[in-house]
Amino acid sequence: MRRRLFCAGLALLLFPACGGNSDNDRERPTRDMRVGYSDGRGDDSSTNGDGSNGVDGNNNGKDGFAGNNPPEVFLLDRDGNPTDIFRVRVGMNTEFSAKADDPDGDELSCRFDINYKNGGNLFTRDWSSCDGFNYNMTSLGSYDVVARVKDSRGMEGRPYSASLEAMANVPPVVDLDSSKCPESYMGSCLFRPQINNTICWVIALDRTYDLDGSIKKFRVYPMLREFPTNYIESSDPADMCGVFVTKGIYLSRIEVIDNESAVGSIDFYNETM
Repeated sequence: MRRRLFCAGLALLLFPACGGNSDNDRERPTRDMRVGYSDGRGDDSSTNGDGSNGVDGNNNGKDGFAGNNPPEVFLLDRDGNPTDIFRVRVGMNTEFSAKADDPDGDELSCRFDINYKNGGNLFTRDWSSCDGFNYNMTSLGSYDVVARVKDSRGMEGRPYSASLEAMANVPPVVDLDSSKCPESYMGSCLFRPQINNTICWVIALDRTYDLDGSIKKFRVYPMLREFPTNYIESSDPADMCGVFVTKGIYLSRIEVIDNESAVGSIDFYNETM
């Protein structure tokens, strides 16, 4: 819309110079063809006292106009990373963590909702801090968690949504020490063991946990496709070791089993040398 207004104004200003109108003495109405921008904070024609236009102090006038950038909000997992899914145990008070940021440095407030998948609201934590909220799910099922953020000038950012699975028993989580497998294959960690030599797969204990119980045992399936029922089991994660005797690329899996028999797992690959 601005471009069209600007072009129309330009044509109006150039017309008297290009046209052959002999009635140059006729009084013409004056028109203000300036195109302005307002961010909703008041009169955008104000000045700074030196005749220059008033601009947003956060952009120091670099843009030449008053602006307000939208803030962002993220829902976080246990490790502080943005997540798109929560798994929680019914009847257990759960902390839903979040983080918000504003490029202009404005103060922020956030709102959090838990909604049913088929529509309708279960819970709302109204506009307040952006650190997150606590809630105790009382019913099994699938839900959505929605985080909203707005700055002190009323600008809202894009909502952030994550799925929520309320379960009777949350499966444990297991992860591998990525420093031991600097390569990847098919999107998973790749190890390169020597044939007839023992290899131990190092579990990242700081990222292996059970939210609602305790881990009872570990299992490793060295050749999951070829021998899906052959595994090594131990209560000690340091015992996740094996020996390959043939060349190839093999899909492997480590499982963790909690005290209620829920299973978590991670897949990876071994290319024998």
